[in-house]
Amino acid sequence: INKAIKLTLAVWISLSAIFSIFTIIFASQLANYYFKDPNATLVLILLAIAFLLQSIDYLTSYVFQGFQRMGLFAAVDFSRAAAILIITLAGFVMIKSPVVPAAAYVISSVALSIIFWPVLKRKVFPQLSYIKGWDNKFLKKMAWFGIPVTLSSFAYTFFQQISTLVLTYFRTLEE
Repeated sequence: INKAIKLTLAVWISLSAIFSIFTIIFASQLANYYFKDPNATLVLILLAIAFLLQSIDYLTSYVFQGFQRMGLFAAVDFSRAAAILIITLAGFVMIKSPVVPAAAYVISSVALSIIFWPVLKRKVFPQLSYIKGWDNKFLKKMAWFGIPVTLSSFAYTFFQQISTLVLTYFRTLEE
């Protein structure tokens, strides 16, 4: 279990970092050509950072679920939604900008990781520790399990979000 958690976190952070770096590099082009608004650049950069940071709090919630600690699993999801809502509402009081919700995602990911990772380490899985090196055989087993799961998850997300992608293309950043 320790190996699986650490390997999943390493792969998840690595892939998220690659995706986030490409998004940050091409943020201005995406803002200009897809969103048709240069103000979307900062929003894209913040969302790319949030995407990277969410690796920790999402993995934490999935480990809670795996250990059947459903109260903690639900607490992470509830806390995520509540934090994003509260930070966004508070931010809109001070600044009326589309950057506010993107910043809320970054702040909430950092806060949830700080709050729930120690809970995971102390109360749910105290044996969680740093493992040096890679176990290639274990990595291969996990990859063969993960590829179909990842592909089906990607397909589900794509079909679920296609309407948002299309609407975003034809509407303004504020909308």
